[in-house]
Amino acid sequence: MTNINAQDINAQEFNAQDFTAVILAAGLGKRMKSDLPKVLFPLCGRTLVEHVVDHARQAGFEKIVVVVGHGADQVKA
Repeated sequence: MTNINAQDINAQEFNAQDFTAVILAAGLGKRMKSDLPKVLFPLCGRTLVEHVVDHARQAGFEKIVVVVGHGADQVKA
């Protein structure tokens, strides 16, 4: 595996297809005072995690990994 520093990436040479987007979606959402996992909170008709996945796709990422923890069954559904 090659280590790449941010300084080494030229925006014109960056190809998101060569990388995997990793989305951390394991938060409890305790400060939101709800049993619902944080990433499942609605925002403009969609969940927070849907917004993040869509932005990753728009950035060109084809491989996307969502790391889940609390409420994993709910997030996977």
